[in-house]
This record gives sequence, structure tokens and C-alpha cells, in this order.
Amino acid sequence: MSNKIKLYDLRNRDYPNKRGDVFRSLQVFECYVCGALSNEVVMGGWPGYGVRVICPQSSECWHHALEDKINAMDESLDKKMKDMVLPFLAEIKDDYVFEKGATEVYMSKDGAGDIRTKIPYRCRCGALTNRVDIKERRGKEIMTPICPQVAREWHRRLMKKFSAIIKKMDGAVKSIRKPLQEKIKNNLIGDPDTNLKKSITNVRSRKMHQECPHL
Repeated sequence: MSNKIKLYDLRNRDYPNKRGDVFRSLQVFECYVCGALSNEVVMGGWPGYGVRVICPQSSECWHHALEDKINAMDESLDKKMKDMVLPFLAEIKDDYVFEKGATEVYMSKDGAGDIRTKIPYRCRCGALTNRVDIKERRGKEIMTPICPQVAREWHRRLMKKFSAIIKKMDGAVKSIRKPLQEKIKNNLIGDPDTNLKKSITNVRSRKMHQECPHL
């Protein structure tokens, strides 16, 4: 039964789209708090409206406590990274070019110019850019933003430091998740594609008739 269920590819935008519709997606969503996976999509949300994926453990009190710890670590990491950028503020220049009426991705007519996107990206150093590079990996095209400071020595050193503290942060998150592994359950039906992984949109919700100090 489960392997015959229809999985909707969200990129095709042909999925049920009325508020309250529930379906399974080809894409897999991962909870940044506990790491649980789900492909159950509920159309709705507030404010706004759209694709919503709820973590299977989002109503559990331990999950709320874990989320609070991770968010506190995130805030500390953001502050540390901002402090590391401060000495280089004068050297950080934006490289954001917008062409009126452009499609989402465009390049010059002769195909020799930069590839730009309508939506800009912000580098960890703080620079804004919409210049991207498109490479093929495992048969798929991957779009990577190019920071205008990428060739600078200070930028390379800064990115190396950022990578080190993010790796340390990831290790800390795994260590506080470890005692809760038995409680973390996945909610996958069908044969979804784990290469199309996205972040779960709802990591905290209320369980009816349950008292929780975090809600």
C-alpha cells in the first residue's frame, strides 16, 4: 500500500492546493531540531498559505526544550560570526546587478557574461550578490553564489574560521540529540528522494490536552 501511494514532485506545482489538503511529496523534509524526516505535506499555515511540513515530534515537550537549546546556540554562533566580520566591514562591497524584466536566471545574449539571479544571496561575510556559477553534480545542475570577495585572502581565512565553528556547532547539536535518539521517529511513506532534502517548516506545535512549560 505505502509503496503505491502517489508522491507529488513539488517542483511541478501539480499537487493538491486547497487549505487543509494532505499529501505525500517526492521531496524529503528534515527537522533542524531533532533530525527527523517526513514527506507528509499539509497545505495551510498562518500567516500566509502554502506547503507546510510538521515534524513528527513537534508536539513533544523534550522537542521544545531541544529547540530552545539549539536556538540559543544559533544566536551565540551568529554573534561570534558578526564579531569576526567587523574588522573587514570597509572592504566588503556588494555585487548585485538587476536587469528589469529579467527571468529568474539570465545571462548575456552571447552567453559569455555573468549568470545572475533575480533574488540576491548574502555571503557569510555580509556581501550581497546575485552572480552565480552553475555546475553539474551527479547529473544535476547546482547553482552556487559567487561572493565578490571570494578571491581575497582575508575572505578565505574568514570562511575557514566560519567552517570550523559551524562544524563545532554541528557536533554540539548531535551530542545533545544523542540521548533522545530512541524518541526520534521518521514519517516517510512511499519511496521519496532523499537527495531532494529540504528543511521542515513547522518544528513546534501543540498536542491537545497536554500541558507543556514551553507552550
